[in-house]
Amino acid sequence: REQEAWDSRLKQLPGKTQLAQYKERVKKLKKAGKGGLEGVLGGVGEVQSLKQDIEREMGSLKDAKKDFEGKVALLRARLKQIQTAPQRDIQHLKAKYNLSPQGLANMSQTLLGPQIGSWVHQGSAWYERAKPLLEGAGTVGGEDGPQVRKPMRGKGVDVHYKEANPIPDFLIRLARVSVSLDLGDLAGIVHNITTDQPTLGQPTTFAFSGDRLKGVQSVSLEGALNHVEPADSKNQLTVQATGYELTNLALSKDAKWPVTLTRGMSDINVNTKLKGQALMVHGAGNLRDLHLSAGKEGDPNPLTKALSSAVTDISQLSIQADVTGTLEQYDVTVSSDLDRILQDTAGKIVNELAANFGAELQTAISAKIAEPMQQLKKNLSGFERMAGELTERITQHNDVLKSLLEKSLPTKGLKDLPGGFKLPF
Repeated sequence: REQEAWDSRLKQLPGKTQLAQYKERVKKLKKAGKGGLEGVLGGVGEVQSLKQDIEREMGSLKDAKKDFEGKVALLRARLKQIQTAPQRDIQHLKAKYNLSPQGLANMSQTLLGPQIGSWVHQGSAWYERAKPLLEGAGTVGGEDGPQVRKPMRGKGVDVHYKEANPIPDFLIRLARVSVSLDLGDLAGIVHNITTDQPTLGQPTTFAFSGDRLKGVQSVSLEGALNHVEPADSKNQLTVQATGYELTNLALSKDAKWPVTLTRGMSDINVNTKLKGQALMVHGAGNLRDLHLSAGKEGDPNPLTKALSSAVTDISQLSIQADVTGTLEQYDVTVSSDLDRILQDTAGKIVNELAANFGAELQTAISAKIAEPMQQLKKNLSGFERMAGELTERITQHNDVLKSLLEKSLPTKGLKDLPGGFKLPF
């Protein structure tokens, strides 16, 4: 409809008929110019009138051309938008469904984070049980003078006066310890075993080690439990294990994509610090001789099948883990070679899936916009034709105007007319 309106407007604009009329008037003026001075003076008014008529029609043609050019520019912009719309939609949908290898960058956190969190929770429970024993009941003979404590049995009272060098009721300065566990024997030394560190003024320290144990080649533990100031306790534990056997460790219990570490070996270093309630743990591990199972048999999903294949091919890993927060609320951050391995191994397949997905989207979207795009191209072609025709009409009118001003009248030799008159062109 819009094109029909412009076609109607184009028919109303000056065209070949008006040009023929102007050319005829120019011929008449040329004949009048051959009649000498009287003919020239008689045609001056007609020249001026014809010049104004041509310029007026040229103005209307130029205005129409300007409108046409604006319309053509708008149609070209719309066509460009339609042509680029499918690609924008494809990128939007691919981003929405995250079809990219980069989406595998957090697999270490997903698979290993919950397991590490459970270990931290278990260690926290053990610490809370031991904490009252480390801090004790406090000093019984303080700066405020003698403290009276009701005895457990018998009559009378025990009066404790302030001591110059107080020591706890229970204290073992040095103990050489051998501990028998299910995995084997650990031997070590413990300094300052007491239930009343504030009175002693020294922390409890310990160091244990063992070799050729069940499920681990060697292990060592060193640490310090400092509760001299119960309100500002400082605890530290360092654990090193070599040749620790990993068996049947469920990394993912998701029914759609289960992952289990069936067996493997690891070397682990863990450094734990607990200041008050502020917890900081850093661990590093090298895992080797790994055997993993992943996915379900007959899985129809090509993406999880690719991931399962990548995981089962893994034989060794390096892991870094950090725990920060408090004993009650903590965050676990895990990174490992698993992220890179999955990206490198499964990235190609993921990219193929993304390419196929993009191609299908391209086909579907292009099919929907094919008809509107074709119609828009047709309209654009029609408007460009109209703009070209307007340009041609303006050129033809301009040529007639030049012919009128330069060739229609013999103005040479008539510059100085009687009485000082001058031609108005």
